[in-house]
Amino acid sequence: MTHTRYAFVKARWHADIVDRALDGFLELIPAEQVDVFDVPGAFEMPLFSRTLAATGRYAAVAAAALYQPSEPMTLM
Repeated sequence: MTHTRYAFVKARWHADIVDRALDGFLELIPAEQVDVFDVPGAFEMPLFSRTLAATGRYAAVAAAALYQPSEPMTLM
C-alpha cells in the first residue's frame, strides 16, 4: 500500500523557532510520510516549494520560516 507523501520546507534562519513548526506538523502527519527539506531562508522557499509541487510526488507542500524585519513596520 502506498502512503500519501508530504513535503515540509523549512528555513535554516531562526532554526530554533522554525524547527518547532516542523515538530507540530509531525504531530499530525506521521514522520515516515514526510520529506523534510532545508533552505537558507524565506527568500528561497517559494521557488523551491513550487519545484517540489511540480514533481507531483506530494499531496501537499508545507513551508515554515520566520521573517524579522530590520526596521519596525509603521502604519501611515
